[in-house]
Amino acid sequence: MAGRGVRLAALLVVLFLGGVIVGVSAQEFAGSWRARVMSQVTPQVTPQVAPTPAAGAGEQDIAGDDLTGLPQPIVTGGPEDVRPNTPSAAPESRNPDATPSVPTRAASKSRAFTAVNAKAAQRYLVAWTALQKAKKTERGRRQKLAEARLALAVARAGQPGSAGSTSELRSRYAALSKSAGSAVSALPEAQRSALAAVLAGAPATVTEGIDAIPGLAAGVRTKVLAFVRAKMDWSAGTSAARAQEARMTAAQVAVTSLQDRCAHAIAKRRAARARLDAVLRVEHPQRRIKPRGCPLASLPGTVPLRVDVSRLCGEAITKAATPQAAGAARWVLSRLGAPYACGGAGRMDDFRFDCSSLVSRAYAEGAGLETAGKSWAPSTRNMLPWGGVGLDPHYAPVGAANLAPGDIVLYRTCTSEPCAYQHVVMYLGTLDGVEWMI
Repeated sequence: MAGRGVRLAALLVVLFLGGVIVGVSAQEFAGSWRARVMSQVTPQVTPQVAPTPAAGAGEQDIAGDDLTGLPQPIVTGGPEDVRPNTPSAAPESRNPDATPSVPTRAASKSRAFTAVNAKAAQRYLVAWTALQKAKKTERGRRQKLAEARLALAVARAGQPGSAGSTSELRSRYAALSKSAGSAVSALPEAQRSALAAVLAGAPATVTEGIDAIPGLAAGVRTKVLAFVRAKMDWSAGTSAARAQEARMTAAQVAVTSLQDRCAHAIAKRRAARARLDAVLRVEHPQRRIKPRGCPLASLPGTVPLRVDVSRLCGEAITKAATPQAAGAARWVLSRLGAPYACGGAGRMDDFRFDCSSLVSRAYAEGAGLETAGKSWAPSTRNMLPWGGVGLDPHYAPVGAANLAPGDIVLYRTCTSEPCAYQHVVMYLGTLDGVEWMI
């Protein structure tokens, strides 16, 4: 695992907001599996970068949010759980001589994260939803087109045999008609009249009627009955051929119609994709990057004011524990502002993530490790691990005191068992005395 795997620090804290990846940070890392964890809750476009908060009873949240009523963070540091004091979001310097300032609520608001660009988030949601709908429509029409093409192939396969059979039946009927006609023409007038009356009746009564004609020669009887059967076979074959032709025509019409509808669905999907791409190009300035891969700017609401995200990225790359960690940190910082995949929906789409797909795809797409694929990404069960799932071989525990940029930090998000959710973030390191995670 040295130099190749993903380093993990497991810090357990109660924190989960549906639809939001919240910036979380840890303070005073005191060793493996033991740390004092503070949380800062801010309704932001996600992912976002958050600083390490400092503990201080009675201090107010820098974003002006009242944390009263939220579950207290729980940290596991050995046999017994340690419950920290009420958290504060005021950043703390690593300088022990520094005097932390406690902002007033007015000052907190002025120093808070910038407001979320709600219109940008809404435009992304509308465009992404339209694309998913277009994809679903296209899949349905492609399936129907495949079924219609199969039906057409079956109809075409039956057509030559049907036509050949009809031709043979017609030839046989013509030959037997001539033979029976010659035999009947030699009969006496009375027998010819009786035979004509029998043939004009229902087909089911022909045999019985012929047998009732007095003095009819056996040879004539055989020829007439063969003619009757040939006529019935030809009639049935012609009807079957016409039905087969109708089925083939209907199948061809269905295929043509579905081809047009499928082409229309493909065009709509491409248009929806183009609209989503346009939103991403316009709304995400952090995608403009320096030659080394660091973003030049960040979307409002993703990084605290006066934080140089490009410098933070450069520091993270320089101080990362491994080259893979540097690549993952660079990759994840270029995804600032990506919407949260609520409930996991769309977590493998371009520029859309939940917490576990964000960090695992960072190492897969940004560092070349097999921590995620094109259509799958692990959950936090494979990282912590928990819920009876084994530890993914790509991850190795690391002490909280030894955190380096690119390391993965996991949090407990439940107050009781069984626990259905956990949270994970990526550690970015320290900038100007403040520690950051995304």
